[in-house]
Formats: sequence, structure tokens, C-alpha cells
Amino acid sequence: MAETVARGKRGMKPVENGFAEFVRTQRRSKGWSQVYCAKRARIHPQRWNHLERSTSRPHKETVEIIAAALDVPQSDALRAAGYDVSEHGGGSDVIRSIVYDLSNCSDQVLPEIQDFIRFKLMRSVNNNDPDLNSKAEKLNL
Repeated sequence: MAETVARGKRGMKPVENGFAEFVRTQRRSKGWSQVYCAKRARIHPQRWNHLERSTSRPHKETVEIIAAALDVPQSDALRAAGYDVSEHGGGSDVIRSIVYDLSNCSDQVLPEIQDFIRFKLMRSVNNNDPDLNSKAEKLNL
């Protein structure tokens, strides 16, 4: 007799979701509530609750947002969600963490941070670092 598999919404087979357990474990280990984490991720608390109960695999972008909110390496979260992390460099976690931290800075601090970034980039431009030169142009710094 063939074993039947329960189907989720739209007839899709749900994946075994290590991500839901990963999110729940990380949140609890920090002593954070779902509401607090949802605020950090800028999502509705019900959405966070759903992520911790879900059997479906979330989108990569969602996983990246949740990783930043939980202060965990993006690669760990992606792996828990079943994504191949071999294509992600280690620097992407650092950059995402910095961007997340900057998004929480006050408007008074941001100009100082921009000045610091300009200074560092200009120093690199003077050292003829072509990679940073192109990045500086893209950022209009």
C-alpha cells in the first residue's frame, strides 16, 4: 500500500521545516518574544508566529530578514530553510548586518556614518582599488 503525503495550500507538498524550529530555538535562546522579533524584522507579529509554525519553505528574502532580526548568520538561517548556501559569500552576512544596524540609527548619526564611509572609500580610491571605486560610484559617495 502506497503511503500518502499530506498536501498543503494549493496542493503543494509541504517540506519538513527545520527553519521554523531554527527560528523558534534562536528566539527562545535569546529570551525574546515573538512580538519583539517581529518588530526587529518589521513584520506583523502574526506573520512571525506563522513562520514558527509553518511547514512550507519561506522565500530567501524572508529568511535573510529573519536572520538579521535574530542576529544569526544568514548562511545558518538559509541552510535551516533548505537553501544551498555555497553561492553565498561570508561577506554577505556582514553587509546585511551592517545595513540592518544602519536602518536603526537615528537621523543625527547617519551623516557622520556617511562621512566616515566617504573617507574610507576615498582612501581606497586613492589607492586605486577598482572594486571600491565602482562601489563608491554606485552609492553616489
